Amino acid sequence: RAMQMELEGTGVRVGMVRPGPSSTEQGTDWDEATVLHIIPAWERWGLLRHNGALLPHNVADAIVAMVSAPKGTHLSLIEVQPEAPVVPDRSHR
Repeated sequence: RAMQMELEGTGVRVGMVRPGPSSTEQGTDWDEATVLHIIPAWERWGLLRHNGALLPHNVADAIVAMVSAPKGTHLSLIEVQPEAPVVPDRSHR
C-alpha cells in the first residue's frame, strides 16, 4: 500500500495478487508433524476451506488481468481462491 501511495500520479500502477491454496511444491518436504500442526491452523484462519487448489495458470491469469487493465482503471488488489468442489444436490432424494 505504501508503494501505491508513493507512486500515485506517476502513471505507475502498483497492485497485489493474493493467491489462495495453490498446487505448488510448498510443503512437499514437510514432515508429518509439521503438516499436522499447520493444516488445522490454516483451517482455523479460513485459509484452507476445502481440498481445492489453484493451478499456476489460474494465478497467472489474475496477474495478466491486473497488468492489462485499461488506462484509467487500477486493480489494486486481486484475491484468487480455488473454487470449492461441486457437491451433488441431495435435497431431492
